[in-house]
Amino acid sequence: MQHKYKSYNIVITSWANLNPDGFRPEYRISMKAPSLSQSLKINQTFPTRKEAEDYALQVAKKWIDERGSDHPSTLIERGGDVSRKHLKKDSVF
Repeated sequence: MQHKYKSYNIVITSWANLNPDGFRPEYRISMKAPSLSQSLKINQTFPTRKEAEDYALQVAKKWIDERGSDHPSTLIERGGDVSRKHLKKDSVF
């Protein structure tokens, strides 16, 4: 499932667990200029694929909204904490 939000591309995927707990979502956010990549597997299960993907989309949008315009132009993030409000300017994950 792919979405555009503000100037970001969000790709949502989910998969069924091996045991019958439900589905686990993951999101990937990208932006071409300035170069940005963020992905996070969410360690929570949902009864349906749709619920998992809807939740991941909301978390991704929240991450984008909390960033605002305060970000370095060449930052590449991987597996970041969605609860962080501000990142250090020289941080690379």
